[in-house]
Amino acid sequence: MTEGEWLSGTNPDLMLRFLEGKASARKVRLFACACCRAIAPLIAGDPAWRAVAVAERFADGEANAGELHRALRTSTSTVATASVLADPLEAARETGRRALGRVLQERETQLAVHLEEIAGQGDRSAFWVARATPVGPAAVRAVGRFYARNAQQQQAELSTAVRNRAHAEANRRQANLLRELFGNPFRRLAFDPIRLGLSARQVRELAGAIYADHSFADLPVLADAMEEVGCDHAELLGHFRQPGEHARGCWALDVVLGKG
Repeated sequence: MTEGEWLSGTNPDLMLRFLEGKASARKVRLFACACCRAIAPLIAGDPAWRAVAVAERFADGEANAGELHRALRTSTSTVATASVLADPLEAARETGRRALGRVLQERETQLAVHLEEIAGQGDRSAFWVARATPVGPAAVRAVGRFYARNAQQQQAELSTAVRNRAHAEANRRQANLLRELFGNPFRRLAFDPIRLGLSARQVRELAGAIYADHSFADLPVLADAMEEVGCDHAELLGHFRQPGEHARGCWALDVVLGKG
């Protein structure tokens, strides 16, 4: 994989394969957790979210293998269950794939409802055309077949379009999450925490609170606090202020907190 492919790629499987042997177990598992949180409305049940929380704590060395195993046994969501698999890379791959499958399943459910509406519209149209036109039974059946074929064609076209779009959007979102956590692995930046003001107490405390509470909407506030203590690193500040999706394990937040 080239730097350009990493920065613009939309295939999370290829990106994870590239990271194998280059990324920490912590970061890789946090990607699995980020995949769960990215589809939060599709994951239900306290046991499922307890599993994700255990996976996050385990990544940061705050939970042990026994807790991870118990979460694996009790989780009620196949996606959340994958996040607590023992091997972090397997957890990342499986969570990503299952999250993608869950998104597609939800789109299929929504699509089925819409397709029923299309079919119903065709039936109603055929009925009213037949009533408004003085034709015999054969003509009525012909009208019905016409609307049925039209509905089937719309269904096929819509099904393909919706599935392809959902698949592409889900892959793109996961690829963006990988860039959120790992930044640009082709260009390791050297940071001097003291020069950047990252050792200032208020900066560290605010960064720690954002990390602990998943309050990533406050990252622009962190950027302001860093500027106030003299940090002028454009890439760090810019990342905190960008409107994209952020997650625990964010490469820039990890720099401030000294995590790897």
